[in-house]
Parts: sequence; C-alpha cells; structure tokens
Amino acid sequence: MTTQPNQYEALVVGAGQSGLAMGYYLKRFGIDFVLLDAAPDMGHVWRHRWHSLRLFTSARYSALPGSRFPGDPDRYPSKDEVADYLRGYARSLELPIRLNERVERLSSTGDHYSVTTRSGRYRAKNVVVAVGGRHVAVKPRFAAELSHDMLQLHSGDYQCPDQLPRGTVAVIGSGDSGRQIAEELAESGRRVLLSRGASRLRLPQRLLGRDIFYWLDRMNALSVPAQAPRVRWVRSHEPVVAATFRSLRRKGVRVVGRAVGADGATIRFEGGDQERPAAVVWCTGFRSEFSWVDLPVFDYSGNPAQEAGITALPGLYFLGLPWQRVAGSALLGWVGKDAAILAEHIAQRKSRQSRG
Repeated sequence: MTTQPNQYEALVVGAGQSGLAMGYYLKRFGIDFVLLDAAPDMGHVWRHRWHSLRLFTSARYSALPGSRFPGDPDRYPSKDEVADYLRGYARSLELPIRLNERVERLSSTGDHYSVTTRSGRYRAKNVVVAVGGRHVAVKPRFAAELSHDMLQLHSGDYQCPDQLPRGTVAVIGSGDSGRQIAEELAESGRRVLLSRGASRLRLPQRLLGRDIFYWLDRMNALSVPAQAPRVRWVRSHEPVVAATFRSLRRKGVRVVGRAVGADGATIRFEGGDQERPAAVVWCTGFRSEFSWVDLPVFDYSGNPAQEAGITALPGLYFLGLPWQRVAGSALLGWVGKDAAILAEHIAQRKSRQSRG
C-alpha cells in the first residue's frame, strides 16, 4: 500500500511495449506500482514512425501478455495499428500510467530509489527501466561535412516520399528500415541509391507458406540465451526480414557499398562510387542514452550491467534491451517473458523484506 504521495513498491520508467508488459505482471502479483512516460499519449513512438511502416512479425507473434492482437493473425500490422493496440491494452488493464512525465534523474536514497521528473519526485523500493536501448539517432561523423543545403533526415524523422525534394535520394544503411524506406521511395517513382552497411543475416518473410516467426518459434530460436556461443554469429550479423537486394534492384534501386565519406554535395562509397544526391535518409540506427541514471550500474562500454534484466543493485532492473536475456527480448511478442521474470523477482524481494 502507498504510504506517502508518489511512493510505491515499484516504479516503471517507460510505458511502451516493455513497460506495459511489466505493468501486466506487477498487477497480477499485487504490487503497488506506477508507470511514467514522457510521451503525451500511449503508442506515441509508434504513431510517429513513417506512414507505411508495418511490423515484420505477424499479428500472431505481436501480442503482449493476456491480450491477442486483433484481426487476422497472419497479417502484418501497420504502425498505427500497433499504437492503437498499446493504447487499448493499457486501458483494458486499467494500468496506472502518468504521461508527460519525463524522468530527468534516477538515484538512490537509503533503501529507496528516487526518480525526479519535471513535475516532482517519486520514491520506490524497486525501479524497472523499461525504455529499451535505442534512444538517440546515430549518424556517421562525415554527415556534418555535407552541404547545409542538402536535406538530411534520419529514419526516425522520415515520414513519406513527399518530404523529400526531387532528385536522387541516398538511403544510407541496409537494415530493415533502410530496405523498407528504399523500396517505398522507389515505388513512388524516386531515383534511389541504397548504401549497404555491415553484413546482415537475411531471413525470408515467409517460408514454406508460413511466417518466418512460426518456424523460429517452433525451433525455440528466439528463446536461445543471448550469450550462447551459437548466437554470437547471429548477433554480429543483425538479422533483417525486409526485401532482398535483388528484389530492390528489380524495382530500380541502385545498391552500392558502404558510405565512407562526404564533401559538400558528394558522398563517397566503398568501391569508388560517388553520388551527389538531392537528399539523404540516414538509416544508421540508434544508440542508448542513460545519462539520467545516476547509479553505478554500467559496464565499461556504457551499457547496463545486468543478467536477465537484474542488476547488482537490489531492486534495480532493466527491460526491453536488445539481446537482454534471449534473442527475442526486445520484440513485442517476446518481451512479456522477460517481464514475468522481473515481476516475480520483485514479488519475492517484497516477501523477503516483509518477513525480515
């Protein structure tokens, strides 16, 4: 039971898919908790992705605990359908969520954690950082050497082809986002150049008439421990499920090597290719940003030091990190399994404290 205003047994930072899954299990365990999120509305991040974005997992494998994804289970939901699903999920469970609450600092005060937001301070014995691990858009350093007159968008800001001027569009990065955006631009009639990044493991969307995630689930592939030796190669060749280079070329996309430098209006690529595009879409990923966590819980590379989301600091947890516990830890349909583990750990910790 809450004994003081803004004091809880558990506090969850982030009310996206990871935070909602966490809320589901905390509620089942009878834990007094609240979720804090900086967004003005549920599903905000999904709703503001590019217009044509669809999941690469079918609806059958895109559900949070206790609630199936509506509609045909074999279809691939749009980004707005995901946003609507998350909003409906939170409402149906009546989860305690406070929006427009950006967390500015997480620290410890005795046997509690202190969470400072723009509007006040919260205290909790347990804190789950459920904001994932991809927060800040990444661009190569040479992006700053391009002309200021050239339009540059990151995939996080790209919405649709109409944003871009006429002329060649250089899409830099060939992960799922890069391939999907390049394909959309080509289908809209744009001249598109796609720069290949690191070598990737390409998975077909469907295999033998089934969604690829049907087979991965049957083989238990997404539940393989992230640190298992057989997973290392897969992690170093981040899988993609989007179009093949061959199919993109058939649609008119010119595929070139890795972008290695820029000068004014010119981008240079491995193999000697050069291009003077009218616009650039950087599909070069995101990095984590945890500067607001004022606690000694990070390794030498700045990543949270955790095992299955549990840190060495009693009561501090992370959820939704890529490859956190298993291969599927950051995926919509699998994050609930990690959330269940953390909720049980919190419940057991509460039980021990009540006995002690």
